[in-house]
Amino acid sequence: MLGFYREIQIASLYGVSIEADMFYIGTLLPEFIIAVLGTASANIFMRQYHISQEKKDFAWTVFVLLGGVLILICAILFVAFPFIARFIAPGFTDGDLSVLTQMGRIMLGSLVSSVFFGVITASLNMNGRFYMAGLHGLLYNFILIASTFIFVPHLGIYGLAWSYLGANVIRIVLLLPFSWKFFGRFDFGLTLAYWRELPKGTTTYVLTGLQQIFERSFATSIQAGAVAALSYAGRIANLPILLFINSVLTVTYPMMIKQAEEERRERLSETVVLTLKIVLVSLICIELYLLLFRGTLFSLLFQYGKFGEKDSRTLSELLVLFAPVVLLAGINQVLLKTAHAIGKNMLTAVALIAAITVYVLAAKLLHVLGIDSLVWALLIYNAVMTAVLWGGITGSRRGSLPIPIRFGRFAPVCLAGGITWGGLSLLPESGFIGFLAYSVLYFLSFAVLMYGFDREVRGHVQRLLNRKAAMSEEKPSLSTNVAES
Repeated sequence: MLGFYREIQIASLYGVSIEADMFYIGTLLPEFIIAVLGTASANIFMRQYHISQEKKDFAWTVFVLLGGVLILICAILFVAFPFIARFIAPGFTDGDLSVLTQMGRIMLGSLVSSVFFGVITASLNMNGRFYMAGLHGLLYNFILIASTFIFVPHLGIYGLAWSYLGANVIRIVLLLPFSWKFFGRFDFGLTLAYWRELPKGTTTYVLTGLQQIFERSFATSIQAGAVAALSYAGRIANLPILLFINSVLTVTYPMMIKQAEEERRERLSETVVLTLKIVLVSLICIELYLLLFRGTLFSLLFQYGKFGEKDSRTLSELLVLFAPVVLLAGINQVLLKTAHAIGKNMLTAVALIAAITVYVLAAKLLHVLGIDSLVWALLIYNAVMTAVLWGGITGSRRGSLPIPIRFGRFAPVCLAGGITWGGLSLLPESGFIGFLAYSVLYFLSFAVLMYGFDREVRGHVQRLLNRKAAMSEEKPSLSTNVAES
C-alpha cells in the first residue's frame, strides 16, 4: 500500500508528464538487473544455502562475488548510459536525454545495495529471522516517500533519483548488522553449484524484464507522459494481484508441489481448479469495483498538485482496457505455478518467448491507437501466454495434468458480479461519503450473492464455521479448569 502511495506522490509532483516519464525510464535498468541478480538469485541462494554444509562461508562468498559483479556492471553502465538512453527512450529530445542520463547514473548505485539486500534477506529468512526481513518493504517505501518530500523541493526532478538511491542504501545499512553473524569466510568452491544454477533460474526474469523495457521505450515514442500513465493505471489495476492473489498462491503452491511429488493427480487437479476459482472470484469482484468507481477513485486518490482532471480521464480510459488484462494475468500466475509444480519448467520460457514475440508485433501493428495500443498488445500477450501454458499443462503428452473446467462452476461468479454491477451503476453518486457507502455496499452485495448462488462457497463457509465451533467446544473454560483443580 505504501508502494501505491508512492505512485500518488509522483503523480501529485509531476502528473502525467515527460518528467514522470524520465523517472520511470531511469529505473528500467536498475529494476531489470535487480530482478535478475537480486530476486531470482535470492531464490537459488536459499535452495543452495539449505543444502550447504558451510552455510556462513557460502553466504559470505556469494555476498562478495555478487558485489564485485555488480560494481563492474555499474561502471560499464555509467559510461555507456548516454548511448543506452537513446535506445530505451527513442521519443526523447536531446535535452530530455541529457536529464535522463544524469538521473539514470544516480540510480545505478542502487544496483549494488539491492543485490546485497537479496542475499541479506535470504540469509535472515533461512535462519528464521522473518521479522526483520519482513519489515523491508515498509522500511524501504517509508524512506523513499520521506526522502522524496525532502529532496524534490531542493533538487527538482533529480530529487526523485537521489531518494531512490538513498532508500536502497539506507535499508542495507539498517539490515546489515542483523545479518552479519550469518556470514563467515570466503570460499569460492562452495558456490560452484550456485553459479551453475543461476542462468536457468534467471531466464523467466530476463524475458519479463525485456518485455517491460520494450513497453516503456515504445511508449516514449507515442506521446509525452505515456510511460507515467501506463504506470499509474497499471499499478491500480494490478493491486488485487499484489494484495490477494500472491497470498493465495503462497498457500496453494506448496500444496501443488506436495501433491505432484506424491503423484496424487486427481487431487492436484482439484487444487488447481479451486485456486483458479478463488483467483477469478477475487479479481472479478475487485476489477468490477475499480471499473464502477474509477472516476471517483482517480479524482480522490490522484487529483492533487500537477495531476489534473484531464489526467484522471486518461487513466480512467486505460483502466477499462486493463481490467481483462489483469484477469488473464491472474490466471497465468496460477498456470505458471502449476507448470513448475508438475516439472514443466521449460514451458514457462516457451510461453514467455511466444507471448513477447506476439506482443512486440501487436504493439507495432496497433501503434495508430496511441497509448491504447500497448494495453491491447498486453491483452494479446497474456492471452497467448494463457493458451501456451494451458496447452502445455493439459496436453496429451506424458506428465500432463487434466484440469476439468465446467462453466457451471464459474457461472455464479459472473452472475453475482453482473447483478452487483448493474444495481450499483443505477444509483447516483455523491461525494466522498457516498463513495464510501457504495464501496461497503458493493463488497457486501458481492459476498452475499456469492454465498447465495454458489454451493461450493456455502460449503467452504460452513466447514470453516464447523471447525471454529469444534475448536471452541474442545477448549475448556476457565470455570471448568478451576473446578477440576
